Amino acid sequence: MDYAKQESKQNFLLKDVPATATSAMVVNLPAIQHNYSLTQAYIKDGCQIAAVVKANCYGLGMSQVAQVLYAQGCRVFCVAFIEEGVKLRQVLPAEDVKIFVFCGVLSKTEDEFINARLIPVLVDRAQVTRWSSAAHLRNQALPAVFHVDTGMTRNGLSFQDIMRISQDPNLIDAFQLEMIISHLASSDEPENPQNEEQRQAFERCLKMLPKTAACLANSNGISLGEAYHYDYVRPGLGLYGYANPYPEVDQLKPCLSVYARIIQVQEVHPGQSVGYNATYKCTTPKRLATLGIGYADGIMRELSNKGHVYLGGFVAPIIGRISMDFMMVDVTDIPESLSHVDAWVSLYPTAQNLREMAYLAGTNPYELLTGQGQRGHRIYS
Repeated sequence: MDYAKQESKQNFLLKDVPATATSAMVVNLPAIQHNYSLTQAYIKDGCQIAAVVKANCYGLGMSQVAQVLYAQGCRVFCVAFIEEGVKLRQVLPAEDVKIFVFCGVLSKTEDEFINARLIPVLVDRAQVTRWSSAAHLRNQALPAVFHVDTGMTRNGLSFQDIMRISQDPNLIDAFQLEMIISHLASSDEPENPQNEEQRQAFERCLKMLPKTAACLANSNGISLGEAYHYDYVRPGLGLYGYANPYPEVDQLKPCLSVYARIIQVQEVHPGQSVGYNATYKCTTPKRLATLGIGYADGIMRELSNKGHVYLGGFVAPIIGRISMDFMMVDVTDIPESLSHVDAWVSLYPTAQNLREMAYLAGTNPYELLTGQGQRGHRIYS
């Protein structure tokens, strides 16, 4: 990494952050544009992208990111819950935008779907019956997506459900079937045989239902090859730059940078403990910096005493327990010109850094991204 270039970029991005802010989150919108274009070029001809923007677009900001994706040509968006879909419809009111809601049509939510022009992803026979009844009541075919469970065992129609539905014209005719989808449980492990087992199960389900668009691959599933691409792919993490790289193409670009301000620097002596419960005790003289960011801002407590942050070309270990609002790092060997009060510290300068921090915390990049708090100053560049 060119640290001088990185520091110059950091200074430019943070120059207008208010003096009151102790942390900042920068979302690089051109990186998302790059990742969308890269994904579209990588998938097989004729395949399209259904962008996953659930959980406030993985913590990045659904309103801002969804508009960028729409400008790139995306017309199908996926959220988890109805309220997310309603919010997204306010952001993207255009008639050509389709919004799929993964939780499906819950009891007494039919009107919400129809009023906001949301499309339910039906996950069990009760939902199929409920949405069919709504269609017959209105004397019109209603748009729907079928989610078939091919091995995730989380939600979705079973093979037996599909058999029964396929034999009931009254149900099938009630729908304008937009898509049939499933979800890969182990796509982040390319050699896992479950991937191919699920693909074959998906094929069996497709043969039993009316021909329509099909979608199986999530971000990491895209890398498994064209056999997994079908008519649509469903990237989320990949659009934001943190999925497995696509083979033999340019790299995805991470879109998130998180910074924290140093609010205090102090000299500590051997024998002094640091943080809650004295989990770290100094054995040599040290120079410590306290950062204005903590687990309320998405810095997982599990990173206490094992994570690290970056100042220029230097790495500063996290020492002591991360608390709600603050964390301490060891800047003993870092020049004071970089580690003074008011200086900015970078937490995830690269996608690899974020993956490493996720590994140290015993989690995955999804949790780090979606866990970003709301207190930090947000910049969309």
